[in-house]
Amino acid sequence: MESLALLAAVIVAVSVIGGPLALLLTRNLKSAPKPSYIRAMVASFVAIPAFFMGLNLLLIDIGVGGRIVGLVGVLCGSITIFKIAKWIKELRVSTIGES
Repeated sequence: MESLALLAAVIVAVSVIGGPLALLLTRNLKSAPKPSYIRAMVASFVAIPAFFMGLNLLLIDIGVGGRIVGLVGVLCGSITIFKIAKWIKELRVSTIGES
């Protein structure tokens, strides 16, 4: 039973901590080119599991608190993924325009 409680805690922690952490990592992506690549990569590695764990929590039959935790993970993860995709698109457009 302890391992089941630990698994549940990990699933909830990935959704609750991972989503907002990924959002914080993508706060100022346009500041410096090299650290921005690293921050975007780390943020995407954190945001994708947060999104899917949150989606899992939204879709299973649990209480309202679990659904809110899942919603936090899904919203923060999807916002982060869209911000990174937009940053990459702007970076490609500016790089293509320079050459």
